[in-house]
Amino acid sequence: MQSETKSISQMVLIGLLLVSLSSNQVYADHSPTHSRWSIDIMEEDVIIDELQLDSRGAVSFLIIITNENLVSITVDLNYSISFDAEVLGPASVEVSGSSDVEVEITIYGVKVMQLFGGEEGDLEITGTVTSRQGLPISIPGDSDSAEAIVKVPIIHNLVLEIIESDYSVSAGSVEILELSLSNMGNVEDEASEVIASTSCKSINVENQVRDLVGKKINKVDQIFATVSLEFSEDYYPENCIIEVIAVSRGSDGMQTTQDSANLIVKLPEIKEMADDEGFSPRRALSGPTIWMGVLVFIFTSLIGSRESMGVK
Repeated sequence: MQSETKSISQMVLIGLLLVSLSSNQVYADHSPTHSRWSIDIMEEDVIIDELQLDSRGAVSFLIIITNENLVSITVDLNYSISFDAEVLGPASVEVSGSSDVEVEITIYGVKVMQLFGGEEGDLEITGTVTSRQGLPISIPGDSDSAEAIVKVPIIHNLVLEIIESDYSVSAGSVEILELSLSNMGNVEDEASEVIASTSCKSINVENQVRDLVGKKINKVDQIFATVSLEFSEDYYPENCIIEVIAVSRGSDGMQTTQDSANLIVKLPEIKEMADDEGFSPRRALSGPTIWMGVLVFIFTSLIGSRESMGVK
């Protein structure tokens, strides 16, 4: 009986020893697969998984490397990013035992105008422990990573232009004003309203710009409209300012784009004579006027002859 009790005690001791050894292996600071450290992308103390680029194609953010080990570690960082972007950040970071380090990272150089607004790319930051307590690790393999989606900003930018906006016209003439509405953003866009006005009494521009309203315009594309201007002969000289305003969605709410034209109305043009041979007395004088001249010539000649005869 005594030997059986002793045997049971030995088995219990062996079991406790095995549990203790297993526990030490799990929490050992030098076990590559169980090191207690992590890397995360943070914003205001919250882990995030999405980043929004600005209109210049850049964004800055923080990563936090937390080291729960008792010894310091050195973590090498590797960055992988879509859109052929550049990354500004350290190549390695040293973190003391039982502490954390915040590091600012900047993504830049994304050509957002060559991409489509709302397009998504990937960011991955991988950290690998290369030394502990200043001693290099012969075979690094203790790694962690943080991932995030990178979004291209949606940019609305319509530009209205009046082509050949400053010149002179003649009263009584009809002129055609050409307008273009260009999409300089990175998403499909349209104008919700286009308004034309003028300071001129002699012309009417209302309802002539409806061709620019509600038409979808692809990025880096444009649409056109024409405005017919019929200048009355009753108003000259006159300085006509024509203004056109287009209203669209915009990136930060409602956006307006506008352009104006300055047209100077001159005197009506005098029509040139059909005959190009120059001035001719025969063409310039009417029939009765010619005969009157002939009679005056004959009468003058007769008087001159009589006076000559009297002198003799």
